[in-house]
Amino acid sequence: MTESLITTTLEDSGKGGVVKKTTLPSGLKIITESIPTVRSAAVGYWVSTGSRDEEILEAGAAHFLEHLCFQGTPTKNKHQVSREQALIGSYNAYTNFFETAYHFDSLNEDFERGLKALKEAVFDSNFPDKIEERCKKSPSQIHLAGEQNCRNFDLRGGCCVGFRPQCRWPILV
Repeated sequence: MTESLITTTLEDSGKGGVVKKTTLPSGLKIITESIPTVRSAAVGYWVSTGSRDEEILEAGAAHFLEHLCFQGTPTKNKHQVSREQALIGSYNAYTNFFETAYHFDSLNEDFERGLKALKEAVFDSNFPDKIEERCKKSPSQIHLAGEQNCRNFDLRGGCCVGFRPQCRWPILV
């Protein structure tokens, strides 16, 4: 039996712009938006892991790993990765309480190259070497955020006073 894709329309502007969610048989969700008048493309990977998923001694690990994604691959050093990304479009990443995201924007004609570069940075990073190298330089970096007091207001989590696990912020120095 062949499993099928499940696609639902999330928004239809009535002017040609359509936002759809497609769920693959594996459970992976893909959100697409087509806007006929725009000649650019954007793509991102959102991973449902953020600072809320870390234990006290792991606090900051998701953010730390986010930064390692752009430090090189088996075929490119970090300078080559950075140069390639600059030529293709605008790359960025962030980690918050709920998720870690990696994304880029480019012109339509650079989309395939951009998608390949982002996939390589996220899924083919030189994690083992880089983690060891970075931890040797600053071993306290990974759990530093766990010692920070929550002094911010999180719209989804409410106001935090003092340190509470649900209020951790993924901060690295």
